[in-house]
Amino acid sequence: MKSVVDVKGLGDIRTAISTRSRSASRHKGTPYLEIMSLGMQKLRLSSEQERLAERVERVDARLGELRCALQERLTMVAEESPAGSNPQPRPAGIPRSTEQGPARSRPWKTMAVEY
Repeated sequence: MKSVVDVKGLGDIRTAISTRSRSASRHKGTPYLEIMSLGMQKLRLSSEQERLAERVERVDARLGELRCALQERLTMVAEESPAGSNPQPRPAGIPRSTEQGPARSRPWKTMAVEY
């Protein structure tokens, strides 16, 4: 190897190009490289699928608990109220019909806003 004192010009300095060294394989898509990358991708996707399945199970279990709790509360309310005084509660998302009359209007609350 030449030291700095022995170098006569920039052409004497060894570079990655002059030594023809490469960071990647010269062969595009060797089968071994493709096998490794496909195996890694398969492993990543299978672990992601397992995590999603666990989340779905947890969400389904919680939804079942909520349905049971909601049904219990509705039966408690139905037993406490005298028959005929309050109509059955209508599910959320179903609009009132015009036969029941307009919904009770609530007075608007006001608040001071400073700019």
